[in-house]
Amino acid sequence: MGMPQIPPAEHRPSFRQARIDLLESAALEAMSASHILNAQGEQTQAVVRRYAAGEITFCQLLTSCRCTRELLQSLIMKQWLLQQKLEAVAELRNSPEDCMGRSSCGPDRPTVPGCPCVPRPE
Repeated sequence: MGMPQIPPAEHRPSFRQARIDLLESAALEAMSASHILNAQGEQTQAVVRRYAAGEITFCQLLTSCRCTRELLQSLIMKQWLLQQKLEAVAELRNSPEDCMGRSSCGPDRPTVPGCPCVPRPE
């Protein structure tokens, strides 16, 4: 069984645009995480103020702390995955199309350094 053949589509992004889209999505994920973290910080401050004012019990304060800890653990895991995504995007340096607009490098054409068509020395 061979590799699937994906038919060309007129709206399919270029390799370069796909890299940009991946970086934009990573930036949006990081920004959303910062908004969530900021909101949780504000909520925690409000809970501590209410505890200091005697409006909630110590048990309720601990429940809030547990929820905050669980949220932070989730965000830390999400940030680790985001880092892995960024590292993977950073590895996508060139595509065959990036080699001076050619679809491939060949013996009759000079190769471009960093082109994925060129075998890497081991």
